[in-house]
Amino acid sequence: MRRLWRRARLHVTIMPYLVMLCTCVSDRVRRACEARGLGTVAVNVARHRLDDLGDPQVLKTLTGWVRASAVLGVWASLPCATWRSGAARMRNLESPLLGSRPTEADRRALRSANALAAATIQLIRECIFHRVPIIFVHSESSLIWNHPLLSPLLSSSSSSCSLDSCMYSGRVRQRMCLVGWGVRDLHLLARRCHCAQGLCDRTRRRHLGGLGRPALDAVVRASSDGLPSEVSSAGTDMIVGEARQLSRAAKYKKFFGD
Repeated sequence: MRRLWRRARLHVTIMPYLVMLCTCVSDRVRRACEARGLGTVAVNVARHRLDDLGDPQVLKTLTGWVRASAVLGVWASLPCATWRSGAARMRNLESPLLGSRPTEADRRALRSANALAAATIQLIRECIFHRVPIIFVHSESSLIWNHPLLSPLLSSSSSSCSLDSCMYSGRVRQRMCLVGWGVRDLHLLARRCHCAQGLCDRTRRRHLGGLGRPALDAVVRASSDGLPSEVSSAGTDMIVGEARQLSRAAKYKKFFGD
């Protein structure tokens, strides 16, 4: 984690003593943060085996940064592999943590995914308690929304929205859900594709990943990076705006009291 912290401090041009924390989100989010001059710590086990939020030591470090007010804001997500609604063998609505017929390989994948989900939810709790703006993004049909630890937190969110990625860019339709705590106006990002007559509302062409060719469609959906760049940039701007307001409010309270 020191490696990531040093790299973030090298690239920062604004708010030099704060970092933007990105956990398991797409590279588009990281690039949007760095384009704004933010020191960005991207924690993703898919890129480096030591960057595993499910590791208690990594989680302890990140929550320590949040408690020390060293984190400007957080973008958070989870790998979708085991949380897809179609993976009934691994998970289902009645039992979102363990499906009815998992194989031994499924059980190993589920243990790792559940540990990562529990760590991410703990990070969300820390951000809520310490008033650090955070956005959590995942597929709208994902079973993560039925997680027993996450469900109670959804009612306390400050804003949320669902959007279809094809309405911003590309021809792959992925319906994403964004939930924010300490972040307002996410509803401004909501765009839904009604797919009238089988055509995308924006491009008036058929969506890729829905051409009726199972093998090709599966490859397209798996390779697509769901969160559009425009959404990544707008969400990052919202987090920075909220963080600046919190900073000003803290200064007023320090000098003028309650």
